[in-house]
Amino acid sequence: IVANQSAAPWTTWSATNKDTTISLSNSNLTAINNGPNVYGSVRATNYFATGFQQYSVQLGTGFSTTATAMIGVLTAEATFTGSYVGYNTKGKGYQPGSGAVIFNGNIVDTFAAASIGDIITIDISSGDLKVLKNGVLIGTSTGLPAIATFLFPAVTSVYNGSAAPFLTLVP
Repeated sequence: IVANQSAAPWTTWSATNKDTTISLSNSNLTAINNGPNVYGSVRATNYFATGFQQYSVQLGTGFSTTATAMIGVLTAEATFTGSYVGYNTKGKGYQPGSGAVIFNGNIVDTFAAASIGDIITIDISSGDLKVLKNGVLIGTSTGLPAIATFLFPAVTSVYNGSAAPFLTLVP
């Protein structure tokens, strides 16, 4: 997954706030889950701040409907091991393989699915989770996780037993 660094202070994925199965490359702009955990999550180095409330990720090699991803937001209190963005009340995310938006382990909305090469943008400027695919709004999911401290851009790379998607922040 690649993040939008031209308009955001989080220029990379965090080397310390991630699941142990996540490997970072490309100057920490690209994340992939190497297994054996099905879910491997990582958050950005910095949280959302006034004026910086969106980021973009490109779906790379390995992406499919079974080796998919979650792209969204996590609170500072969220964990990374064995869970995905949207697993509980500490995150909300878009699953591009199916188009589902997940919060607290439940599908709360369904938007269009995505494919390899698509750029997914998450925008929280309105207080809701807006999802854009290749610059076009595909849906708005009402509400964001309640935050005790900060809200971070975050992704989950889903390992299907043989592959996982490369997720790259988009400059």
